[in-house]
Amino acid sequence: MTVGWGIVGCSDIVRRRAADAILAQPDSHIAAFFSHSSALADEHAARYGGRGYTNLDALLADEDVSIVYVASPVERHAPETIAAANAGKHVLVEKPMALTAAQCDAMIAAAQANSVHCAVAYYARWLPKVREMKRLLDEQALGTVVRAHVAQLSEFNPAADDPKIWRVRGRAGGGALADVGSHRLDLLHYLLGPPVAVWAACDKTTHPDWQSPDTETVFVRYASGTHLTLVCNWNTPHGVPAWELHGTQGSIVSDPWNAEPLTILGRDDFPVFESTYPDNAHFGVVHDFARADIENRPPEFPAEQGAWATRIIEAAQTASQTGRVVEFA
Repeated sequence: MTVGWGIVGCSDIVRRRAADAILAQPDSHIAAFFSHSSALADEHAARYGGRGYTNLDALLADEDVSIVYVASPVERHAPETIAAANAGKHVLVEKPMALTAAQCDAMIAAAQANSVHCAVAYYARWLPKVREMKRLLDEQALGTVVRAHVAQLSEFNPAADDPKIWRVRGRAGGGALADVGSHRLDLLHYLLGPPVAVWAACDKTTHPDWQSPDTETVFVRYASGTHLTLVCNWNTPHGVPAWELHGTQGSIVSDPWNAEPLTILGRDDFPVFESTYPDNAHFGVVHDFARADIENRPPEFPAEQGAWATRIIEAAQTASQTGRVVEFA
């Protein structure tokens, strides 16, 4: 018997990766889809299997659903996750976890109160190159890591009728920092540990009609002493992404989201790591979450860790508005 997944939200990420990752996981099947559009729910059910629902409570009452995958716009993550947890379902929620840290705490509390698992689909923690980076940092191959610099530079300017317009308008819109920067912040939390302070500037430099920023610069100081500068732009069509970790004995300058070999600059005594990139990057997080249900164990990275990216994003927004450093207790 396999684990049944109920997918909430028939979004782009479901079609691009998540549904196929679930079907590729040998212990899983898709039991149901929920959408406010009956056409979308039925279309996805016909394509991937399961039943289509336009009522969330009906999906949550489906006894074949053991895990709920929340892939709706961010403003719906908290209420839908809490509803699923209260229905006794394990929940894997898309990134970022929620709009605010308070919502994350409420989601975690609901999962704990109902003795179900909750995690965020930050799939990059399972990438082979990332695991090698983690091993190297744990072995202090770079010495003391003193600086990290990450740049996510691209152009995103959706038309008014584009289904992705919510990313720059409405409560769900948080700009590039929330959309793609959240992945980077989560990965840096995995590699560098907890933050202690955040300062930021988040501006609408070229898109004054947006509700979200188009130009964001974040400074984070970690408990380890590492300084991070993270820059995110949605108005740089010729921008070049960057991923840099600099230590007292060596540096890593290699994007985790590709299969380029991993080397340590300044350390010829470390061999080149010949990296690979999975055909479906979501498979690792889906596989672990399914096995956690079957084996009655916590997922490798529970929601308490996934919430940190949202905490930093919220702190960055507050710092930008007030001009003050936000510190974590």
